[in-house]
Amino acid sequence: MKELLVVRNRIYLLLICLLGWILPASGNEKQVIRISTRNVDLIYKVAGNGRVYQQYVGKRLKFETDFGHLPSGKEVYLTHGMEDYYEPAIRVLHNDGNPSLVLKYKKHEMRENADGSVETVIHLCDDMYPVNVDLHYISYPEQDIIKTYTEIWHNEKKPVVLYNYASSLLHFTSNSYYLTEFVGNWAHEVNLTESQLSYGKKVLDTKLGSRANMFCSPFFILAFDKPAAEGTGEVLLGTLGWTGNYRFTFEKDHQNNLRVLSGINPYASEYELKPGKAFVTPEFIFTYSISGKGVASRNFHDWARKYQLKDGMADRMTLLNNWEATYFNFDERKLSGLMDEAVKLGVDMFLLDDGWFGNKYPRSSDHQGLGDWEETKNKLPDGIGYLVKTATDKGIKFGLWIEPEMVNPKSELYERHRDWVIRLPNREEYYFRNQLVLDLSNPDVQDYVFGVVDGLMSKYPGIAYFKWDCNSPITNIYSSYLKNNQSHLYINYVRGLYQVFERIKKKYPDLPMMLCSGGGGRSDYEALKYFTEFWPSDNTDPVERIFIQWGFSHFFPVKSMAAHVTGWGKQPLKFRLDVAMMCKLGFDIRTQQMTEKELSLCYQAVKDFNRLKPVILDGDQYRLVSPYETDHAAFLYAAKDRDRAVLFAYNLHPRYASPLNNVVLKGLDADAFYCLNELNVPAGSRKSALSGKVYSGDYLMTVGIPVLSNRHTSSSVFELVKERRIVESGTLWKDTKGQMINAHGGGVLYHEGIYYWYGELKGDSTYWNPNVPNWECYRTEAGGISCYSSKDLYNWTFEGIALKPDLTDVSSDLHPSKVLERPKVIYNEKTKKFVMWLHVDSDDYSKACAGVAVSDTPAGEFTYIRSMRPNQSMSRDMTLFKDDDGKAYLLYSSEGNATLHISLLTDDYLDHTGTFTRNFVKKSREAPAVFKRNGKYYMITSGCTGWSPNKALYAVSDSILGPWTLKTNPCRGKDAEKTFYGQSTHILQVVGKKDTYIAMFDRWKKTDLINSRYIWLPVRFEGEIPVIEWRDSWAID
Repeated sequence: MKELLVVRNRIYLLLICLLGWILPASGNEKQVIRISTRNVDLIYKVAGNGRVYQQYVGKRLKFETDFGHLPSGKEVYLTHGMEDYYEPAIRVLHNDGNPSLVLKYKKHEMRENADGSVETVIHLCDDMYPVNVDLHYISYPEQDIIKTYTEIWHNEKKPVVLYNYASSLLHFTSNSYYLTEFVGNWAHEVNLTESQLSYGKKVLDTKLGSRANMFCSPFFILAFDKPAAEGTGEVLLGTLGWTGNYRFTFEKDHQNNLRVLSGINPYASEYELKPGKAFVTPEFIFTYSISGKGVASRNFHDWARKYQLKDGMADRMTLLNNWEATYFNFDERKLSGLMDEAVKLGVDMFLLDDGWFGNKYPRSSDHQGLGDWEETKNKLPDGIGYLVKTATDKGIKFGLWIEPEMVNPKSELYERHRDWVIRLPNREEYYFRNQLVLDLSNPDVQDYVFGVVDGLMSKYPGIAYFKWDCNSPITNIYSSYLKNNQSHLYINYVRGLYQVFERIKKKYPDLPMMLCSGGGGRSDYEALKYFTEFWPSDNTDPVERIFIQWGFSHFFPVKSMAAHVTGWGKQPLKFRLDVAMMCKLGFDIRTQQMTEKELSLCYQAVKDFNRLKPVILDGDQYRLVSPYETDHAAFLYAAKDRDRAVLFAYNLHPRYASPLNNVVLKGLDADAFYCLNELNVPAGSRKSALSGKVYSGDYLMTVGIPVLSNRHTSSSVFELVKERRIVESGTLWKDTKGQMINAHGGGVLYHEGIYYWYGELKGDSTYWNPNVPNWECYRTEAGGISCYSSKDLYNWTFEGIALKPDLTDVSSDLHPSKVLERPKVIYNEKTKKFVMWLHVDSDDYSKACAGVAVSDTPAGEFTYIRSMRPNQSMSRDMTLFKDDDGKAYLLYSSEGNATLHISLLTDDYLDHTGTFTRNFVKKSREAPAVFKRNGKYYMITSGCTGWSPNKALYAVSDSILGPWTLKTNPCRGKDAEKTFYGQSTHILQVVGKKDTYIAMFDRWKKTDLINSRYIWLPVRFEGEIPVIEWRDSWAID
């Protein structure tokens, strides 16, 4: 199937490429250029006058023959000074004083990139002046994302001045247009404001420079014919990847046509372009949907994780920040104590925020010290190295706050290098947050800023994370470095910043960093190439954060957003936890003031968050109930395979007796059934009545469930787990918490209405065991024996490690370096004990013993008693059988695996009696699985071929001790001669269902044992002959 998909994709890309070249055209039309994704088309044509026009943008067209019917369109990249009267995409001044430009088609190219994207470049040039404009389009077929940017260059004798230089120009035709902008201020970011566009020009822009997005964010939603909605309607979502001044221009003409220009804000930024040099604009990134903005947002999320966000497919760390607990007032003792609190919370890292640096001007407030990046001796006499070591000793990582682009006037850096600061000569300095901005257009300043990170990492390589802040916009706009090119400052500042980021990423590719700018003052996709996450807002009041996170989620995956539980607001701790858990979870709170119950709630929330990261951080997000339209909010995160989802529901400030509608879910499997389990329930509180109930996906997505209430600032979180109602052999099996079931070579016990599945807990790493090369012996560290429970044999809950490894005593049978295999458990009615037998061995398999353990409860913990060689015989692959009369037997491969022994156990099942039989002498059978039916005993065994599969055989006997008659292969269907590429481990009789048996096999993956798969198949009978037939899926009922 994988190969088939690859072939299909290659054919698809080939068709795109073919269509990108010359198509038959009538009249003056010469060429059609098609830029496509799975669901979107952007189509240009070359007209008879040699110029390029946009004919279409929207839903992907099915038939290329229809291209000839498209209207003539609008010019691809409007120029200034000719026949068009609207805002130009490009405006230049030639060195002879001519301000005009006419761009004509030269050629275009299309190529498939290594990452699966498709790049199209349209080359334009002026036939009177040697000015060239290359329009770049990079499409991502599966994510329906298109990036576009412009490259401008020339070969005139002297510089050309650029006054306008858009990244993108798109044309639209519709009955009406609705624009959503995202505006705000510090602690009040990304408020959604939607308005219908009227005749004329609407501009979204910023002129703040470094903290560019403080008032208006660089993204928008454009809806056609009606306001934007989550699940319906035609929308375009667009954003600019630029960490500086930007401008979006929406110009509607008298014929209802709309032009959208996106790019750097040319305000105070005329750019003198030298001959032979290229001016490359930032990327405008957009997606289009006919099914509302929810689909468009998920397009952005998928694309960002896979292509744009730094380490977008990697894990994220939870953390505790010291800021709210200490502000600037801390010492080593306080910080060490906070690290202990981080351990109690169960987070991955401790983050030291502002206030750790400066000596001549110690950073005791935000008025001084910024720029002097050395530890304050009277606060931290042992330095950052001591803190890194302290954190490491406590089992957590250490992160550090920096703001290297900024400087306080009261600092040693300012005293030494005023020439590095953006400041006007002969003018009084204006400060924002008591600080100024360093001039990153200056290469020396770039070296210095890079050196802040490089110096800290070189001296303290244990630093695991940086929070990079930027609290001031650019004021006093003047660069002593640029001299007469002051109009280059806004642009060159950002380019210099990117050069620093690139150097850091190149030297420290695995270093995660958070992007912060007084909150969400920097939130763009170019910066996020270098950062794993950003800080959406300094406002961590959870009610406000719901609005802020709602806004940012239109463009950014929650994996890129940090959210902390803090002391802001008066909401219950549960409410704050529930809100922060929707993004990358962290804490910034006075944990010393929390009760044990509160700490316990936080600890459990961290555990659940870590377990649910694949769903929350990497799944599909659905915005269900808008806080802008109601007094409630609801979000759902669904796993990509729809096996699991997490629902967050919030009651903000509802009025008394306001109507409460069911929340209708999305993103589930309509044909599946989901069990709800409420999370983050404080001790002493009762779970919701919905917890434990099972609903079909169809019901949840049609009728919905009542999760909202009129209680102010209350919330609920539900995990939805798809109930398995079929058995699918050879696939990845997950437990009820979404984790891979790790119970290999196991067996199942039924006790008091519950099935218990015991198996080998394989380690993460598989390696070659050189001690037994003839057996091709791969192995993992022995992790003990796991236990899972189920009432229906479909849905398994992890109960824990029933028999734990001994991590300290290397001579113990249970040490990870040893072998623990084939565990089986039976219950002794006389002693009321659960008895486990298993194969225990040395890593070279020379010990060849059976081990025995006992427990009072089925899930353990089991107490290991001893190992032995029953009847002084080797014991390897084994199973247990308990007969109707209560007697128990141990079946095991012996005599160098040549013969199979069956030993009668003592009445307490803890030893052998000395009675045993030798069976299949010199037949080399192993992996026995035995059951009884109608007074006869049946056994399935495997040949001895190591990890390689072979043909199973069944045997039959009138007595468990034999004699046994070896028969034929019971397996039928595809791969039957290889036992479906599995090996027998257990035959399970389903209680309460007559004549229902399940054959359990392991499909070993010898070089990756933890990812070996399970095969469970029904055993049917043809007379007295057992038959095991392959089925891709089947139901036990």
